[in-house]
Amino acid sequence: MTKSQQLPCPNCGSMILFDAKLFVTGMSFSCSNPTCHTSVSISPTSLNQAKDVFESYESQKQTILQKSHSN
Repeated sequence: MTKSQQLPCPNCGSMILFDAKLFVTGMSFSCSNPTCHTSVSISPTSLNQAKDVFESYESQKQTILQKSHSN
């Protein structure tokens, strides 16, 4: 994973590490607790919306970075 984020497992509270770019493609990520076996993913019916939101976020982030470097 290049830039990993984390969220608490809804089952045991351990961390689930994930890559947002892969997450919005439908990939699932598993809990770091080897005895938990919980995984998270985006529902197939929400993937298009999630991709759109992520792409918009990335675009806005790039715009802000470019503006901050030009000042």
